[in-house]
Amino acid sequence: MTGPVQLIPEAWKNEVIRILRRGDRASIEWTVQAQSDWQQFGLPYEAYEQLVVCLQDPNALGRQVFGMSGAAEIWEFLFPHPLKIPTPLYGKIGLRNDNKSLVVKIFSTHIDRKGELEKAIQKFLKNRK
Repeated sequence: MTGPVQLIPEAWKNEVIRILRRGDRASIEWTVQAQSDWQQFGLPYEAYEQLVVCLQDPNALGRQVFGMSGAAEIWEFLFPHPLKIPTPLYGKIGLRNDNKSLVVKIFSTHIDRKGELEKAIQKFLKNRK
């Protein structure tokens, strides 16, 4: 289940960015599927760079995801394709507190197969005008 499209909270983005920039494998987990999906585009650090660029945008939009295990707060969003083609990638990232340190869990890094999130973001932007 997802919430409505909205600006991704700055506090959440800042924590995720901080962890991704460090690139510490103990603080970043991937699902097997996300890792497999990303391998066609490059190495993990390249994913971190792409995600950081996206999340640094003060107008980054996404939807909070509810009912998934593995993280306390999960957001889905679109980010630029690493091969510079117009089709964006779908990202789903969670953040959780694990033994007094924060951990980023990367659930998804693939093309938005359904196109549903892209349509929801377009609708949100149209209604905001």
